Amino acid sequence: SHALRLSDLMIKEFMDSGNYGFFDTYSNKNIVVRTKEDYDSAEPTGNSVAIYNLLRLSYITGDEKFYDIAIKSLESFSDKMKKIPYAMPQMLISLDYYLNKPMQIIITGSDKVADEMTKAVFRKFIPGKILIRSPKSDSITFAGKLVREFTSAKAYVCENFSCKLPVDTVEKLEKLI
Repeated sequence: SHALRLSDLMIKEFMDSGNYGFFDTYSNKNIVVRTKEDYDSAEPTGNSVAIYNLLRLSYITGDEKFYDIAIKSLESFSDKMKKIPYAMPQMLISLDYYLNKPMQIIITGSDKVADEMTKAVFRKFIPGKILIRSPKSDSITFAGKLVREFTSAKAYVCENFSCKLPVDTVEKLEKLI
């Protein structure tokens, strides 16, 4: 997918392979000093957003490379987060996302029940949730696991890649979330 290719490129061109975190400029021999911004002002820093995105991708794909880089990058900013947390609110959101694993919800099918299941997920406040909707009649891979789609709607609710049995009604889904 496009997100995976962009993340791989970001890692290749911007990551500080020695201390983790991400530089503000790509690698280039003509750049004498490469900075790694960590202060979230009116706009969050690239580091805060990159770490959050890598965590999210790791929770969707199960790719440990993204997870490891995100955690090591968080660790590289940990001293500053302890000393002046108010200067890094988006980085703290990434830390919270790491500490409180998101609920992962997969809804398959393209019928009215699948549409209602999707609406039910959005009606409830679930911070950091990952919702994957697969309306096609094929299988999808989630975190390295194959989820076979049936002709009718199914909802899979997972936490930390451990999934409960699929449900087939909105009422059953609402009880799980």
